[in-house]
Amino acid sequence: MKYFFTNLKRFDIPVSLGGINRLAPVSQWGCKIVRDTEPFVNTIYPQAECVFFLPEAHLLPALAERGADSRICIGAQGVHREDVSKDGNFGGFTTLRTAKAVAAMGCTHVIIGHCEERRE
Repeated sequence: MKYFFTNLKRFDIPVSLGGINRLAPVSQWGCKIVRDTEPFVNTIYPQAECVFFLPEAHLLPALAERGADSRICIGAQGVHREDVSKDGNFGGFTTLRTAKAVAAMGCTHVIIGHCEERRE
């Protein structure tokens, strides 16, 4: 099995706001990535798995866009160093991605210790 890992950073920000996104409206950006690449990945690289690491706002729409036999996986760009625990802390991570939250969304991959998070 071959793997292609692609971290799409903040390429979703429109040009009008200083970004580089000319691909699709922000609300449709993750879906557009999956929709446009899925046929290519499934046909050209049938023995490969392609993982797109997307900004958090795009995870659920991108996951929903994948076809039943998709070779595309969706991953989160980061995860907090702590996680929720049964009978423990379950709500103190208001703006942070916990591993269990990412898994509950359906993501199969995550970047751990992304450069911004290693500074802490």
